Amino acid sequence: MQLALARTPSFAINRQERSGVAYSIVAKGAFVRVLAILLAALHAALAITAAMEKSPTFDEPTHLTAGYSYWLKNDYRLDPENGIWPARWASLPFLLSRPSFPENAAWKQGDVGRLSERFLYGSGNNPDQLVLLGRSMMAVVGAGLCLLIFFCSNRLFGAVGGLLSELLAVFDPNLLAHSPLITADITAAFFFTAATWSYFQLLQRANKRWFVIAALSWSGLFLAKMSAPAFLLVAVILVTVWVFSREPMTIRVNRFDRQIATRWRKLVLIIGLTGALVAIVVAAIWTSYAFRFSPFAQNEPARQVWNARWEACLSDHTTPSPIKARCFARHFSMANGVTLALPRFSRAPFFTKLRSRSCCC
Repeated sequence: MQLALARTPSFAINRQERSGVAYSIVAKGAFVRVLAILLAALHAALAITAAMEKSPTFDEPTHLTAGYSYWLKNDYRLDPENGIWPARWASLPFLLSRPSFPENAAWKQGDVGRLSERFLYGSGNNPDQLVLLGRSMMAVVGAGLCLLIFFCSNRLFGAVGGLLSELLAVFDPNLLAHSPLITADITAAFFFTAATWSYFQLLQRANKRWFVIAALSWSGLFLAKMSAPAFLLVAVILVTVWVFSREPMTIRVNRFDRQIATRWRKLVLIIGLTGALVAIVVAAIWTSYAFRFSPFAQNEPARQVWNARWEACLSDHTTPSPIKARCFARHFSMANGVTLALPRFSRAPFFTKLRSRSCCC
């Protein structure tokens, strides 16, 4: 009886110690996450305050004006060689403030340079406020990139490694300089990191969660910047390493749970998953452009003007030449940034961005 009484409080004490350790671990994890969020917010604040009194860079007005026209007109004649999602994101606050949008000759001609100047400085809008709103939206993406870096590093190296990686990103001069700019650079960096990490996780654990995250990341990347196809090289490297590794792939969908260890079966599974991701990316591109091949929402005279200019551009270059290649590279950008140089696409207005003075300048 005495032995039993001696063990009873000891068992209770051990149980309390375990619960205390578990609570401290949970509390420590919550503290680390809050600290990571505060560091990301600090990065956004530093980026915005550093750029508040700086004039726009040469391409910020064009991205801002083009993004607003996408929302307002469902028209994609402006800035077709850049991604659509960063411009839409930067101009999202304009749907509430509703600044005046000029529909002048520059709009009809698709001259984004003259149109953006008129939009900011000649339509009664407050240019400083418009630029600040756009930069604030982009700084949010920069903060998201810092959080993403913390998340990936935390999974690989623990809380200390995650915070150290995020700390380096938060105060990195390159990121601080680019985070507030209304360009596609930070957005592409965010989606490139997300696409790489999610695909890496999908190769290990093929489940619905990582497939959805990978699909969103891939779609965002290919709709953010024309250099998105560079990610395919990273994907090939990841696939090669994982196929030849001895680690098995885990498939977990609802109640189905299975591990695949042989190389050829892993390769077949990866090909199927990657093919599904590519199909989703293509669908996302068409959806983002309203399932239209033409950039024009309506069949207006500007469309005929653009076609005539492109015909004039090609009439003097009947054979392949560096000038013609430059025209294709500059004005035939696809919605996802992949440039096509095939003759049968040479008449497509969707790939044109001809300026009023010359198509190859």
